[in-house]
Amino acid sequence: MIVGDMTYEAVWRLFSELLPQRYNIEATFVDMGDMDAVRAAVRPNTKLIPTETIANPTTKVTDIAALVSIAREAGALLSVDSTFTPPPFFRLLALGTDLVIHSLTKYINGHGDAMGGVVIGSKPLIHHIKADALVDRGGTISPFNAWLIMRGSVTLPLRLKQQFSSAETVAQSLADDKRVAYVTYPGLDSHDQHRLAKDQFAGKGYGAVMAFAVDRDPDTQNRFVANLKIITSAGSQALSSIWAAVAAAALIVTRRTSRNSDICGFRSVSRMTRISSPTSPSAGRDLRTELRRTWTRPKWIAPSRANHFASRLMLG
Repeated sequence: MIVGDMTYEAVWRLFSELLPQRYNIEATFVDMGDMDAVRAAVRPNTKLIPTETIANPTTKVTDIAALVSIAREAGALLSVDSTFTPPPFFRLLALGTDLVIHSLTKYINGHGDAMGGVVIGSKPLIHHIKADALVDRGGTISPFNAWLIMRGSVTLPLRLKQQFSSAETVAQSLADDKRVAYVTYPGLDSHDQHRLAKDQFAGKGYGAVMAFAVDRDPDTQNRFVANLKIITSAGSQALSSIWAAVAAAALIVTRRTSRNSDICGFRSVSRMTRISSPTSPSAGRDLRTELRRTWTRPKWIAPSRANHFASRLMLG
């Protein structure tokens, strides 16, 4: 397999440890933003290229059309995690992707009250997944969770429209603030893949997740997160939900295969803040006010909490 060198913690462990050690499956980690590197990593036994449309949490954008071409030439399947770019915003199967994966917990459910996942593809491919995963390994969603997700999906198009709009407002506000070390959001001209994102997503938006770092010491970063009021502290389940939420961790749960101190160009000493925008029509204005107010409100944080929290923010 060929896997992106910037990926979610659990995915990194799956491809770097569990599959190689238990099933002797080889994985080569490359920069999915460098198509030459992806082509160079292709081997005669390459069977699968898993990737993301927008990487979590760095927001690096992958050129899906180029990867489809490389996968076809290699005779491999292309699997894309499209959680950050759900339909009707982006339809990957139409571009030639073999398998599309969504965390239904996020955008599609949208209410932070159910957990689920889905794999979408052609009938022959899905048949193998059903026969193995559903029957032998128990990878099935509960009926109640399925009902909650179906209920939430009804408002998905309306929620996406507002979330994307709010995200652009907040991202630009953060980019203009000198107290912010950096902001990475595909909708900003400063983003390395802004042009690719604009072309690939046909100008319909850039997702509602961004990352930024507060240009202060860890204690100030911790106080920044603790003082947020509109943006409440929450975990991954609130990502891309109808509320504004913050999930903060002292260590970024993203792995890079190299041992250097940079994470996709970010200084590892700068704690990352991840944002996904909410659905309220006034969300962009409210969140800008919330972020500005938070800078100046000191609040003591217990050491144990300070060690656990940093500043990875999700406005969801």
